[in-house]
Parts: sequence; structure tokens; C-alpha cells
Amino acid sequence: MKSLTIGEAVDLYNIIVSFNEQSVQEKIDLPGNISYALFRNTKKLESVFKFFTDKQKELIESNALKNKKGEIQYEDEAKGIVKLRKDNTLNKEFAEYVSLESGVDLYTINLDVEDLAKKINGSHIALNRLWFILDNLIEEAPVKVLESV
Repeated sequence: MKSLTIGEAVDLYNIIVSFNEQSVQEKIDLPGNISYALFRNTKKLESVFKFFTDKQKELIESNALKNKKGEIQYEDEAKGIVKLRKDNTLNKEFAEYVSLESGVDLYTINLDVEDLAKKINGSHIALNRLWFILDNLIEEAPVKVLESV
């Protein structure tokens, strides 16, 4: 399995969280091994997500314009929109940061995707999210694109 960059780990975390919320709304019943894999990986990716948000805040603060007292200047303080330096340093630093390896060792599963597709009902959006997630969690064999579910 390929290792995930920080950006990929954060994206996967957001998709798992979104899928979990949607699966509750749609009452999607997943097999135990998939539910367990989602739970385990959510916990693993959660720490990367927290570190990511802390680093994002740190990068914004370090690239913000400051007044003579060293306080951050805001475009709109009520919305938390910070005035940034115009040298694009933030974009460069952020791009470098999200391309670093995350070090996350995902919990993977063995799964027959075609069999699973016959057992799960849900909206097109929910199932697409699930297939994307499983593509990262299935050992060795990539997820096949299914034409009809």
C-alpha cells in the first residue's frame, strides 16, 4: 500500500467523516470488518488532521501582517480573515507541508468488492465516498469501478 501524504491523509479523514455522517442518515448497514476499519482509521487519521489544523494556523499566523505591537492584522476580524503578506510564502510553505509523508499506517482489510456491492444500498454520493475510502483500505487489489449497483 502506498503511503499517504499529509494532504491525502486529511482528505481521506474528511471523506470518512462525511461518509459516516451520511451512512447514519441513510441507515447504510456495513459489514463488521468495514465498520471496524473505518473506526480504526478514523482514529489514526484524526491525529494527522489535528496536527494539520494546528500547522495550518501556525503558517497563517507566521505569514500574517502585524502591526507595530506585533499583533495580527485582520481584513475582517469578526470572520477571522487575516491580512497576509503578498509574497506568496504561505502558499509555498503550505504546498510543501501537505506533500510531506504522513506516517499513517492504515488498517487494511481483505474484501470482495463485487460481493459487497450487492449487499449495500445507499445513495450514489455515499457509495462513491465508500468506494474511494475502500480503495485506500483494501489490501493489494484496487477497487473496481462498478457500472451499476
